[in-house]
Amino acid sequence: MRKIMKCFIGIICILSVIGTVYGSVALAEEWIRGVVSGNGKLMANDGKTYTIVKNDMGQKLLCNTERNVDVKGAVVDEEGTLTIDVEQYKLFTPMAR
Repeated sequence: MRKIMKCFIGIICILSVIGTVYGSVALAEEWIRGVVSGNGKLMANDGKTYTIVKNDMGQKLLCNTERNVDVKGAVVDEEGTLTIDVEQYKLFTPMAR
């Protein structure tokens, strides 16, 4: 019985460490519509703010400051901070009302 309890406690400890080390939660790849801000963020139309990963495609997106864009990429939630690793994007013009 003691061996089983020690194994159980060991497994719980290992899972806790893994959860701490890999604390970010990867969400599905998705399309997000918004505006590129001057500080490396995507201000989505739904009110969320995403930090743009500064890889090749992210750098190209950042050249479109204050432009309306549709962005596709992998979204990661790291302790409440949303980050998007841009796979592709397209510029769009909002329709007049």
